[in-house]
Amino acid sequence: MSKKKKEQGVAHENVNSPGYRIGFNSKVFSAMKKYISIMMILACVAIHAKNKNDFNAWLSLMEEISNDNLSRLNSASLDERVETERYGQFLPQADETCPCDTESIWWLRGVYKPVGETVVAILPRVCFDYHDEMRKFQVENLVIDFVLLTYSPRGELLGHKVIGHHGAAYFSRLQYHQEDSTFISEQGRLIDGSLLKQFKPLVFSVAKYKYTIDGKGNVKEKQIGQTWNEVVRAKDTRCEELTFEQFHRRFRKWNEKHINDSIFLLDGKQEGILSPSIHSFIPDSTDCRCWPRDIVWWPGYYVETKDSLYYFLTKDCSTPKEGEPFLEYFMLVFSKEGALLETRKINKTTDIPIPFHNK
Repeated sequence: MSKKKKEQGVAHENVNSPGYRIGFNSKVFSAMKKYISIMMILACVAIHAKNKNDFNAWLSLMEEISNDNLSRLNSASLDERVETERYGQFLPQADETCPCDTESIWWLRGVYKPVGETVVAILPRVCFDYHDEMRKFQVENLVIDFVLLTYSPRGELLGHKVIGHHGAAYFSRLQYHQEDSTFISEQGRLIDGSLLKQFKPLVFSVAKYKYTIDGKGNVKEKQIGQTWNEVVRAKDTRCEELTFEQFHRRFRKWNEKHINDSIFLLDGKQEGILSPSIHSFIPDSTDCRCWPRDIVWWPGYYVETKDSLYYFLTKDCSTPKEGEPFLEYFMLVFSKEGALLETRKINKTTDIPIPFHNK
């Protein structure tokens, strides 16, 4: 074959191609590209299959939505915590809707429901230190957010929205309407956080919302009607109502002990009296620098005279509204019939004796 024909025979080869430079001809290089493309397609199929399997495993942790299990979300157990290391791809990242530090968040198992081409789930998100205005009234401000999440059939997270809260200052009532695949949430919020520190009924402002999901998985919120108030009596609102005889039995009679013995009996062995009970006998104006739930009255001794009874007791305010914790020492003077004759504060100290540190 002539040199010219040989040159014509290779004229179609791209001498600058990577395959040509390492010794492959065009057919081999084309086959390699086809093989790599097939392998990439198979890898994508495998990844999608794995994601689908992971999503099915994720849904298997939950029950299908019903109004019965929606109401049970308020009492979800911390034992039902989600393994975020394994299922984190199906959970939203903390954002401005979550006033909580990331390390203080737990997700709990929830409920789910296929709605058209979307899978909808509601999960409790537990925050152990919720950063809201109620925080200053509680030592531990634990709040549970109810988060509505939407997924594609393959498990892609499409959207999410908080549709309710549960805690000392919040409550929610959730319902699912199957006929139009919508969610209704009545959300209550405590009007005055200081009520958490008092022995009074709690007043909540309540609003009703409707949540719908569009074809792209976006969650739409709409308020229904006007807000209203609801009064809720806390479980421990009612304290023991003491009779004067019961009040009297809380004290020990002074029997002329040594002069150095305290008539206020700071040994920590006596049973304390909560503020509402003590106010059957003394005015609540003595509590002005402390919230009622933060006060304990500790009975000491009593002294009996011909006409009167003198009671000595200690007011313990370990968490005042401001300033340092303190104790105040009072003398109450009653008639023999139980009528209050005089209330006198004897002393005040911020040096809390040891028995009160572990009460």
